[in-house]
Amino acid sequence: MHMNKNSHSVFLQLAFFLAYLMMSAVAVGEPDKVIMASVPKLGGGSLEFAIPAAFRPKVSENFFTLTADLPGFPDADYSGTRARSLFLIVRTRPKFGTLAFDILNGLKANLKEMPEQNGCRVFIETVPGKNTSIIYFLFNDERGNPVVVTDPGEWSGSYHWEHAYTEGYEIKAEVNKKYGTEFQKVDKKIVNFVNSIMRR
Repeated sequence: MHMNKNSHSVFLQLAFFLAYLMMSAVAVGEPDKVIMASVPKLGGGSLEFAIPAAFRPKVSENFFTLTADLPGFPDADYSGTRARSLFLIVRTRPKFGTLAFDILNGLKANLKEMPEQNGCRVFIETVPGKNTSIIYFLFNDERGNPVVVTDPGEWSGSYHWEHAYTEGYEIKAEVNKKYGTEFQKVDKKIVNFVNSIMRR
C-alpha cells in the first residue's frame, strides 16, 4: 500500500505517541526511589542501608528513622493519611551502656523484678508521685543480644523497643500494641525488616 507524505507523517506521529505511552507505563511501574543511609558502628565500621522512599526515612550522621507497618498488622494503611504502626530508629549503640545494662545492673531506681512472662524477665518501675508504673520485658535474641520492651502504661498505645547489638548498633522503635505481647515474634519481624533494607 502506498502512503502519501501526509499519511506517512501521521503514521510517524502515531508511532512516536505509542512509544511515549509505553515508556510512561514503564516509568509508572518503576519501584519507589531509594534513600541511602550509613550508620557508624561503635568501635569502627558502618552499616549501609537502602531505604524505599515510601517509608519516609529521615537520615542523619549516625542514625536514620522511618515509619512502616510490619507483616500481619491488622490495620495496615498505605494511603499516607495516618501514622504507621512502627516508628523505627537505627543508630550507633551508645558508648555508655544500654537500657538492658541499666536495668540488670541496678542503675534504675524503684525497680522490682516480677515472675517471668512468656520467656521474658519482667521488671516494674514505680514512678514517684504518679499513679502509674512502667513495665520492662527483657529477653535475649538468638545470638544473645539484649532486647527490652517497655510498656509505659495503659495510657500509651505503643510499646517502646530497644534491641542492642554487640556489633555496635541498635534498633529502637515505637511499636503499636495491636501487634500483641508475643514480643520475641514481633522482634523477629522488626529485625527481618531492618535486615531487608540493609546492604550486604
